[in-house]
Order: sequence, then structure tokens, then C-alpha cells
Amino acid sequence: MRGQRNYIFGMNIMKHMTRPGLFTAGMLLLAADVLFAATPFTPNSQPTGWISTPEVSNYYVGDGQELFYQIDFHKDTWAGNVIARHLNEHAEVQSTGPWDNADPTATTAASVLNGLNFNTGRKIFTYDGSSGTVFRWANLSGAEQTALGSEDVLNYVRGDRSNEQPNGLSFRQREWAFGDIIHSNIYYWDYGSSQSLYVGANDGMLHAIDAATGSENWAYVPSMVIPNLNKLITIPYVHQYYVDGPISIAAVSYTHLTLPTICFKWSSRWAP
Repeated sequence: MRGQRNYIFGMNIMKHMTRPGLFTAGMLLLAADVLFAATPFTPNSQPTGWISTPEVSNYYVGDGQELFYQIDFHKDTWAGNVIARHLNEHAEVQSTGPWDNADPTATTAASVLNGLNFNTGRKIFTYDGSSGTVFRWANLSGAEQTALGSEDVLNYVRGDRSNEQPNGLSFRQREWAFGDIIHSNIYYWDYGSSQSLYVGANDGMLHAIDAATGSENWAYVPSMVIPNLNKLITIPYVHQYYVDGPISIAAVSYTHLTLPTICFKWSSRWAP
């Protein structure tokens, strides 16, 4: 893993350089890459902060209207988050944001998700072996139900906080329902009329987030992680990797329609 560097906007500058200038810039970036190289990532040894790379709404920032999206990771609680901030025309990250102009850290993807009702406020889907279906107890196979143990566990994954310690069934207490984001990247997609962020998390879901508001549009639970989601409630919690890999998006054109097809992969001890 590489250390954080501040040249994500270098392409805007380098395209105006001469060849000697480009060679010099390339050598400087290579030197920076060596100087900032980090030791292998070990989750439990890391300070609180984001691990994956940030995303921007557009790499041309000259109009001062673009947005900067960063991941936040809390190692003590295995909580994840996405924070949005403004960028000025010099590509400097601002202390204001589109979701909360006064304090971008107050209104975040995690805080907005916490305000949604786990039962009626979220659209969560999975795959039943033949088609997509809503992530509900009645839609799981018998084997999946046995592995999860109870509908209370499924509701915990959906965001139900009522059974977390010290209440109810004393499941593992979470800082919030949004799980940690470590190796997944944020992917910004512009539909023209709306914009979305896609990110995988170790709460077992791929999250689709409204880039303008921070609210979750929908989430997807890959069927192969379902049998191991019961490990999220255990105390002491041993961290698990679920939807943890990089995300790619491509537009697939049909005769009268263009839709984004979301292709993603993850690394997990439970899934290939």
C-alpha cells in the first residue's frame, strides 16, 4: 500500500508540460512514491482515518465547483464513513461540504444512514440464485437462515440497533450501522440528472449513496457472504472482510436505454 500523496490532480498540470518537463515531473513522482512508501497494512495497528483513496466529482477543478469524497475508518469500533467536502479552483480541500456546509464531519453518509429506519427506510437487495430479491428473512434459503441463526441477526445487518449491548440480545455494539471501508474505493458516477457514489464495506454490503445528499439510495448484499454475516454480532469481534475489493463501473448500452453496470470484487476468507 502506498502512502497518501497530494498529486491526484497532477494530470491537469502535466498535460500542459513539454516533454522534458513531463520527464522531470515523472521522476519527481517516482521519487515521491519511494519516499512515501508505507509498510504493509495491518488493520489493528493503524490509527483512526481513511484507508482507501479519496474520489472527486471531476478532475478538472478550475471552476471551483467540484467535490471531494473521503473515507473515514475507526479502528476501535470497525466503523466506516464517507465524508464530502468542497474543492476550490486550486484543488484545495475546504472546511465546508455539500451535505453540511458548516461542518462536513457532522452530516456524513454514516450519520444519514443512522437516521433511516432499518425496516422501512432502506432498500437492501441480494441474489437468491436465480434473480435479485429484497434482503429479508423470508427470501433466504433454509441453509442461509440456519447460518444466520435468526431474523434478529438479519435485522442487525440491516441496521437495527435495538439488540446491541447492553440492550436486547446483547449483540456487538456498533458506533453506527455503516461498516468499515478498507480496500474498497469510492466510485463517483454521473448519470446526468443525478450523481451517485458506490463503495463496498465490511458490513456485508455494496452501498449506493446519493452524491448530493449523502443518503443511501440502495445497498446490495452478495449472497456468498450471507452465511458468515452472523460473525458481525460476536463479542469479542474478530474483524471480517466482506465487500472489500475495488469497484469498477461501465455503461452498458441497450437499444433505447443506457444503464450503468456495476462490476465489483472483494477479498474475503468466505468468498473467492
